[in-house]
Amino acid sequence: MILLLTHAGDFYTIDGVEAALQRFGAQYLRLDTDRFPMEYTLTSRAGEGSFLEAGGQTLALSQTTAVWNRRLYPGHVPPELPFEQARFSAETCRTAFLNAFDRLDQAYWINPLRAQDAAESKLLQLDLAREVGLRVPPTLITNRPQEVRDFAQHHPRLVTKLLVQQVQSMQAHPAFAYTTRVQPEHLDQLEQLRLMPQIFQPELTKKVEYRAVAVGGKLFVGGLRGLGDLIDWRQAPADSGLAWEKATFDGALHGKILLLMQRLGLRFGALDFIDDGTGEPWFLECNPAGEWGWLERDLGMPIAETIARALVDRS
Repeated sequence: MILLLTHAGDFYTIDGVEAALQRFGAQYLRLDTDRFPMEYTLTSRAGEGSFLEAGGQTLALSQTTAVWNRRLYPGHVPPELPFEQARFSAETCRTAFLNAFDRLDQAYWINPLRAQDAAESKLLQLDLAREVGLRVPPTLITNRPQEVRDFAQHHPRLVTKLLVQQVQSMQAHPAFAYTTRVQPEHLDQLEQLRLMPQIFQPELTKKVEYRAVAVGGKLFVGGLRGLGDLIDWRQAPADSGLAWEKATFDGALHGKILLLMQRLGLRFGALDFIDDGTGEPWFLECNPAGEWGWLERDLGMPIAETIARALVDRS
């Protein structure tokens, strides 16, 4: 049994992996993690394993051979619960869920739970990226306003982004915070920073922005040109004319990316780079559960099939 861990609103990418698994004749189960605990139960017995029950059917997790750890949102509880009770219930459900799945060490994971959780650290990513030889821009993460002002003295053009997003959504959301240019007047308006540490980096000239998707030893790369003054390509209007194109990295950069993935303990990652025309592209970040659907849709890259094949072959 192959388990696909996602959420109820997921589409396209999960559909593509499911379709590929069907072509391969694989037995799989899509598990919308945000439906726990309201729509299915999970029971763990010390020494015996864990069991899912939904719709009158029971699945022993010990039957699992591979897991696609795409999205984990367990712990969605009734909104009418009082705040403190809801918070405690959600945390308890998430703990029970993760504890049960953490025991599936015999299964092949994309990505392993602990590795994916650790790899969410931007500091860890940037430190390891530098160690394997990737080009990393100067980066500041702080809640001290004066540190930002001092940083701006050396890097007058700054951008900032959140350490953690406020929303979990595949669709446009008013609370989603995009990478933003720091204007001079913003340096005198940093009071909120004390309660919300952020990431600050020099603004790089964007000749090409890349999204590279690593699955095992394979790499799929898309490039986006003509960004001009746009800081975050996701904010481009529909009529901007921007279009992704197939791209490749040279062997040296490819090798560094695969080494970074190995150091992070990941079998899948969506990595962002910027080429400013001054040398090797700058590494920005690796998203252990990043999106890639538009690369498959627009450029025909067989990413879904590659993920499905890795789950079936467990390699």
